[in-house]
Amino acid sequence: MEDKLSLSELRLDEKNVSFLSQARWFQQKGSRILALRIRDEVVLHGGVNLCFVDVKTSGRDSELYLMLVDELGELRDIDHEAFIEFFTANLDICSSVMTRGGRIMFTKHQDWNLGKGCCFEPMPLSSSNTLMRIKPKAGHDLMAKFIRRLQAGDNVEASINRHIFGEGKFSAAPMFKGSVEYVDSTSRRYHIASLFEYVENQGSAWDVSLRNLSSLISEASSSKFRGTPVKAGIAREADFARRIGGVLASLHLSLARDGDGSFGVREVLDDDLRIWHDNWIMQFDRAFALLEASSVRSPNMEKVISMKADVRKLLDSGIFDLKSIGHKIRQHGDFHLGQLLVCDGDLRIIDFEGEPLKDYAERAIHYPALKDVAGIVRSFSYAAFAAYFDAVKGERKEYDVSAVSDLCFEWERVSCRSFLDAYFDSLHSGGATFLPSENRALTERALNLFVLDKALYEIEYEINNRPDWVEIPISGIMKIMEVR
Repeated sequence: MEDKLSLSELRLDEKNVSFLSQARWFQQKGSRILALRIRDEVVLHGGVNLCFVDVKTSGRDSELYLMLVDELGELRDIDHEAFIEFFTANLDICSSVMTRGGRIMFTKHQDWNLGKGCCFEPMPLSSSNTLMRIKPKAGHDLMAKFIRRLQAGDNVEASINRHIFGEGKFSAAPMFKGSVEYVDSTSRRYHIASLFEYVENQGSAWDVSLRNLSSLISEASSSKFRGTPVKAGIAREADFARRIGGVLASLHLSLARDGDGSFGVREVLDDDLRIWHDNWIMQFDRAFALLEASSVRSPNMEKVISMKADVRKLLDSGIFDLKSIGHKIRQHGDFHLGQLLVCDGDLRIIDFEGEPLKDYAERAIHYPALKDVAGIVRSFSYAAFAAYFDAVKGERKEYDVSAVSDLCFEWERVSCRSFLDAYFDSLHSGGATFLPSENRALTERALNLFVLDKALYEIEYEINNRPDWVEIPISGIMKIMEVR
């Protein structure tokens, strides 16, 4: 390929703009694309270059993306034969490949070999990243996660995986196998890919929960929503929730070990409380502004709007409960039922990268462990609503809508309680020092603050993306305010 594309402006034509706008991993879909510039590249065969492209949008400063560019200056995705050959050949020998202005480094964290002729299979779960299943001619399959929006610094997921499989002594996650980094001309490092063992699974805990709830609703319908089958089904679900609580506790105990100095238990400072409170209030303001501006109102929405002053008061006063918690640790950062794989009865936690829109430094901040706990509490609520919506959509005549509602929300109540009991019991039996064991009521009051903050964020998300689902976080806020 000629040098004409090197470090040059790419055409801002309809094809390139459309390519980015439709890519699931492009994170500025609501912004206008202003400029595209190749910052660095390496020549591949087949008429494409592997490029590091600066994308300038109206929404934020220029951001760096990993993609291919062909001879015509058109953007291409990385599921291309030339890229796959380049990736596998260099990973097998742990190469350091020179780009025009830097280098790409391939590292194995365990000894394994892909060999020639391995197959790459794009995964449908890809979103902010691109996931590919790698099938070698011999040996176990791998999962490759390619980071598409690149950030300089220590990749959060890679650092957590190095810790939990080393000093953290945690095994309930796919084994971390390798990584790929780009180092630019100023020696800044960008993590561009992680490799994990591929784990055969029966779906995520979210998928399994919805399947189980659907079966439970069918069982309940056949017994007219009462009797032993329903009770037995709820008991099965409680056991599943307890297992989730146990595995999260195990992760938090692992993250609480000191490791390389970026992990371990730290004291909650007054500055932490001020920052968290300020962030909560900003989220509170955005959520209620959207509720008050909504042209579609429901009785529950009106009720929550009428609680505005009380919600604010809870966020203001609750900060003192957080101070009593006293300690903070590293987090999963984006924990919900979709982040757990069910593997022949066992659970595996995935996706330790945190919230993709945040900078690495922000994702690595220590918080009370309750932040991750709140993610599962809210996820149970979403699962209950999703199952209810599915069961009654189309006004299914065979189901009693009120009875379905009661069953789904009994499932949520039992699942939450079972999860929390198992989580706290496992922590304390493991000798955790980052949550007080002597005052469970205080801990759960503090937990409600994180649940409330999560629900306020969900209001903003749902109104902007899925207005029909805004009743889910509204219901969550009402529950908190009713039991406080």
